Amino acid sequence: MTENDEEMTLWFDGASKSNPGKAGAGWVLKKGDVIEKRGGRYLGIATNNEAEYAGLTEGLKYVRKRYPKLRSIHVRGDSMLVLNQASGKWKCQANNLKPCLKRVHSLIEGLTVDWMYVPRKHNREADACANEAIPP
Repeated sequence: MTENDEEMTLWFDGASKSNPGKAGAGWVLKKGDVIEKRGGRYLGIATNNEAEYAGLTEGLKYVRKRYPKLRSIHVRGDSMLVLNQASGKWKCQANNLKPCLKRVHSLIEGLTVDWMYVPRKHNREADACANEAIPP
């Protein structure tokens, strides 16, 4: 599955206060059940969907840099919109999200991705990373 045949799962989330408003992107990479790395980034003013895409993008950038020979990955998030657009099930109609989707597609090129929606209550670690990135 990966360079070391360990299952890797990328959890992502985004948060926006006031939508649009101050926004943060968060992600957590796990090898099996162990957190390998977590990250977050302040985005400035953005919509919730832009923040969700940024969480996925930031996590994928780390994965591609750290594991250049990776062949497959599980991706988990609580954004039906991002998951369904990134997996190709839904078309992207919003002009502000088209560049986000294009970045995701460039980052997953050559990867087999197992996309799965998870309820927000099961995505707390990535949610915390997104919210921690937003200044008070």
